[in-house]
Amino acid sequence: MDRIGRSVDNLFMVIEDLRISNQRLTSLIYQLIGGHATMARNATIINNPTDLLDYLGEYENDYTLFVTPGTPIAYLERDEIDRMSERGTLGAWIESNWLPETIAIAVP
Repeated sequence: MDRIGRSVDNLFMVIEDLRISNQRLTSLIYQLIGGHATMARNATIINNPTDLLDYLGEYENDYTLFVTPGTPIAYLERDEIDRMSERGTLGAWIESNWLPETIAIAVP
């Protein structure tokens, strides 16, 4: 096998490892939310984009995680949330990236 072929194989292995790691992380977050009262006391779990926008308008949080099975976990820090709110793009970004199985975790 030539050097390019080995490099491509290595790239595919790295991508697969990242995919598996993301699945494990997503599963862990769902387990923490469902099984531990401490997680629920320290973070707010939001299940729809309208409630999330209301929450972000009312409360200050350090960052918000967006968890959707099968996709990379995304997050927004408070500064980015504020910038997007000021530009009027936060609602559109949330709506366009929200899937029915998405949950948001607002972390104080």
